[in-house]
Amino acid sequence: MTLKTIALAATAAAAIIGAGAAFAQTVLPSIATPPPSADRTLVHAGGYSITIPTDWLVSTDGEGIDFTVGSADLTVICYTFHQSDVLNMTDDEARAGLTTDNLGETIFTKLVFGDVPELTYISTSIQADHPGGWPFQRAVATAVLDSTPSTSYAFVTFKQKGAFYGGCFTPTKDFEARKAEMDQFINAIRMTK
Repeated sequence: MTLKTIALAATAAAAIIGAGAAFAQTVLPSIATPPPSADRTLVHAGGYSITIPTDWLVSTDGEGIDFTVGSADLTVICYTFHQSDVLNMTDDEARAGLTTDNLGETIFTKLVFGDVPELTYISTSIQADHPGGWPFQRAVATAVLDSTPSTSYAFVTFKQKGAFYGGCFTPTKDFEARKAEMDQFINAIRMTK
Protein backbone atom coordinates (compact mmCIF):
# COMPACT_ATOMS: atom_id res chain seq x y z
CA MET A 1 0.00 0.00 0.00
CA THR A 2 1.47 3.33 -1.02
CA LEU A 3 0.83 6.98 -0.31
CA LYS A 4 -0.39 7.20 -3.90
CA THR A 5 -3.15 4.68 -3.04
CA ILE A 6 -4.18 6.81 -0.06
CA ALA A 7 -4.21 9.99 -2.15
CA LEU A 8 -6.22 8.29 -4.90
CA ALA A 9 -8.73 6.96 -2.38
CA ALA A 10 -9.13 10.38 -0.79
CA THR A 11 -9.53 12.04 -4.20
CA ALA A 12 -12.12 9.48 -5.29
CA ALA A 13 -14.07 9.85 -2.07
CA ALA A 14 -13.90 13.65 -2.31
CA ALA A 15 -15.31 13.41 -5.82
CA ILE A 16 -18.23 11.43 -4.40
CA ILE A 17 -18.92 14.14 -1.84
CA GLY A 18 -18.76 16.90 -4.43
CA ALA A 19 -20.97 15.14 -6.93
CA GLY A 20 -23.66 14.03 -4.52
CA ALA A 21 -25.22 10.72 -3.62
CA ALA A 22 -27.11 10.18 -6.89
CA PHE A 23 -23.91 10.46 -8.91
CA ALA A 24 -22.08 8.19 -6.49
CA GLN A 25 -24.71 5.50 -6.81
CA THR A 26 -24.41 5.64 -10.60
CA VAL A 27 -20.62 5.72 -10.82
CA LEU A 28 -19.83 3.42 -7.90
CA PRO A 29 -22.45 0.67 -7.86
CA SER A 30 -20.52 -1.16 -5.15
CA ILE A 31 -21.66 1.43 -2.60
CA ALA A 32 -24.95 0.21 -1.24
CA THR A 33 -26.99 0.17 1.92
CA PRO A 34 -27.03 -3.32 3.43
CA PRO A 35 -30.46 -4.65 4.36
CA PRO A 36 -31.76 -3.36 7.73
CA SER A 37 -31.16 -6.75 9.33
CA ALA A 38 -27.49 -6.82 8.29
CA ASP A 39 -24.83 -6.78 10.98
CA ARG A 40 -23.38 -3.28 11.11
CA THR A 41 -20.05 -4.41 12.55
CA LEU A 42 -17.38 -4.72 9.88
CA VAL A 43 -14.65 -7.18 10.91
CA HIS A 44 -11.25 -7.23 9.23
CA ALA A 45 -8.96 -10.27 9.41
CA GLY A 46 -6.05 -7.89 9.96
CA GLY A 47 -7.11 -7.50 13.58
CA TYR A 48 -9.85 -4.90 14.03
CA SER A 49 -13.55 -4.20 13.68
CA ILE A 50 -15.78 -1.13 13.31
CA THR A 51 -19.46 -0.75 14.10
CA ILE A 52 -21.10 1.80 11.81
CA PRO A 53 -24.47 3.57 11.98
CA THR A 54 -27.36 1.62 10.49
CA ASP A 55 -27.97 4.07 7.64
CA TRP A 56 -24.35 4.34 6.48
CA LEU A 57 -23.24 3.06 3.08
CA VAL A 58 -20.44 0.52 2.61
CA SER A 59 -18.12 0.29 -0.40
CA THR A 60 -17.21 -3.26 -1.33
CA ASP A 61 -14.43 -2.62 -3.84
CA GLY A 62 -11.95 -0.20 -2.30
CA GLU A 63 -8.75 -1.63 -3.76
CA GLY A 64 -5.97 -1.21 -1.22
CA ILE A 65 -8.40 0.11 1.38
CA ASP A 66 -9.70 -2.13 4.16
CA PHE A 67 -13.04 -0.34 4.60
CA THR A 68 -14.67 2.69 3.01
CA VAL A 69 -17.99 3.82 4.44
CA GLY A 70 -20.07 6.95 4.25
CA SER A 71 -23.05 8.66 5.75
CA ALA A 72 -26.32 8.13 3.89
CA ASP A 73 -25.95 11.50 2.14
CA LEU A 74 -22.21 10.95 1.58
CA THR A 75 -21.19 14.18 3.27
CA VAL A 76 -18.98 12.11 5.61
CA ILE A 77 -16.61 9.52 4.13
CA CYS A 78 -14.47 7.30 6.36
CA TYR A 79 -11.75 4.82 5.42
CA THR A 80 -9.33 2.45 7.14
CA PHE A 81 -6.06 0.72 6.28
CA HIS A 82 -3.69 -1.64 8.01
CA GLN A 83 -0.20 -2.95 7.40
CA SER A 84 1.04 -6.11 9.08
CA ASP A 85 4.52 -6.75 10.44
CA VAL A 86 5.84 -3.19 10.16
CA LEU A 87 7.01 -2.67 13.75
CA ASN A 88 9.73 -4.40 15.67
CA MET A 89 8.30 -3.86 19.16
CA THR A 90 6.09 -5.61 21.66
CA ASP A 91 2.51 -4.52 22.36
CA ASP A 92 3.66 -3.19 25.74
CA GLU A 93 6.26 -1.00 24.01
CA ALA A 94 3.69 0.17 21.45
CA ARG A 95 1.15 1.02 24.17
CA ALA A 96 3.76 2.96 26.14
CA GLY A 97 4.78 4.98 23.09
CA LEU A 98 1.20 5.68 22.02
CA THR A 99 0.25 6.95 25.46
CA THR A 100 3.30 9.11 26.17
CA ASP A 101 4.70 10.42 22.87
CA ASN A 102 2.60 12.56 20.52
CA LEU A 103 3.72 11.24 17.12
CA GLY A 104 2.85 14.57 15.50
CA GLU A 105 2.20 15.64 11.95
CA THR A 106 4.93 13.62 10.24
CA ILE A 107 3.35 10.22 10.92
CA PHE A 108 -0.09 11.41 9.77
CA THR A 109 1.35 12.92 6.60
CA LYS A 110 3.19 9.70 5.78
CA LEU A 111 0.39 7.25 6.61
CA VAL A 112 -2.91 9.09 6.17
CA PHE A 113 -2.74 12.30 4.16
CA GLY A 114 0.18 11.91 1.76
CA ASP A 115 0.46 14.91 -0.50
CA VAL A 116 -3.14 16.17 -0.44
CA PRO A 117 -3.30 19.83 -1.49
CA GLU A 118 -3.25 22.63 1.06
CA LEU A 119 -2.88 20.31 4.07
CA THR A 120 -2.94 22.26 7.34
CA TYR A 121 -2.93 20.60 10.74
CA ILE A 122 -5.24 21.94 13.42
CA SER A 123 -4.02 19.49 16.07
CA THR A 124 -2.43 16.13 16.81
CA SER A 125 -3.07 14.40 20.10
CA ILE A 126 -2.84 11.23 22.18
CA GLN A 127 -6.09 9.36 22.83
CA ALA A 128 -4.95 7.11 25.67
CA ASP A 129 -8.56 6.48 26.71
CA HIS A 130 -9.94 5.26 23.36
CA PRO A 131 -13.27 3.48 24.08
CA GLY A 132 -11.92 0.28 22.53
CA GLY A 133 -9.36 -0.06 25.31
CA TRP A 134 -6.27 0.40 23.12
CA PRO A 135 -4.58 3.82 22.73
CA PHE A 136 -4.83 5.78 19.51
CA GLN A 137 -3.22 8.95 18.21
CA ARG A 138 -5.50 11.50 16.53
CA ALA A 139 -5.18 14.43 14.14
CA VAL A 140 -7.51 17.12 12.87
CA ALA A 141 -6.54 18.74 9.59
CA THR A 142 -7.93 20.72 6.70
CA ALA A 143 -7.13 20.20 3.02
CA VAL A 144 -8.59 20.78 -0.41
CA LEU A 145 -10.06 17.59 -1.88
CA ASP A 146 -11.41 17.76 -5.42
CA SER A 147 -11.49 21.58 -5.17
CA THR A 148 -13.56 21.36 -1.97
CA PRO A 149 -12.19 22.69 1.33
CA SER A 150 -12.49 19.71 3.68
CA THR A 151 -11.83 18.89 7.31
CA SER A 152 -10.58 15.49 8.44
CA TYR A 153 -10.33 13.51 11.66
CA ALA A 154 -7.56 10.93 11.37
CA PHE A 155 -6.22 8.12 13.56
CA VAL A 156 -3.12 5.95 13.88
CA THR A 157 -2.43 3.07 16.23
CA PHE A 158 0.00 0.17 16.40
CA LYS A 159 -0.58 -3.35 17.74
CA GLN A 160 0.68 -6.89 17.07
CA LYS A 161 3.58 -5.38 15.08
CA GLY A 162 1.06 -3.76 12.69
CA ALA A 163 -0.05 -0.24 11.84
CA PHE A 164 -3.75 0.69 11.72
CA TYR A 165 -4.78 4.08 10.35
CA GLY A 166 -7.34 6.09 8.44
CA GLY A 167 -9.91 8.74 9.08
CA CYS A 168 -13.02 10.59 8.04
CA PHE A 169 -13.56 13.78 6.13
CA THR A 170 -16.38 16.16 5.28
CA PRO A 171 -16.61 19.48 3.45
CA THR A 172 -15.46 22.16 5.89
CA LYS A 173 -18.80 23.95 5.53
CA ASP A 174 -20.46 20.84 7.04
CA PHE A 175 -17.80 20.12 9.68
CA GLU A 176 -19.55 21.49 12.76
CA ALA A 177 -22.72 19.56 11.97
CA ARG A 178 -20.87 16.31 11.11
CA LYS A 179 -17.84 16.16 13.43
CA ALA A 180 -19.65 13.99 15.99
CA GLU A 181 -20.22 11.31 13.33
CA MET A 182 -16.54 11.33 12.40
CA ASP A 183 -15.54 11.08 16.05
CA GLN A 184 -18.06 8.26 16.59
CA PHE A 185 -16.55 6.28 13.68
CA ILE A 186 -13.02 6.43 15.12
CA ASN A 187 -14.24 5.66 18.63
CA ALA A 188 -16.12 2.59 17.30
CA ILE A 189 -12.92 0.86 16.16
CA ARG A 190 -11.98 -2.18 18.23
CA MET A 191 -8.70 -4.04 18.08
CA THR A 192 -9.51 -7.76 17.89
CA LYS A 193 -6.06 -9.36 18.21
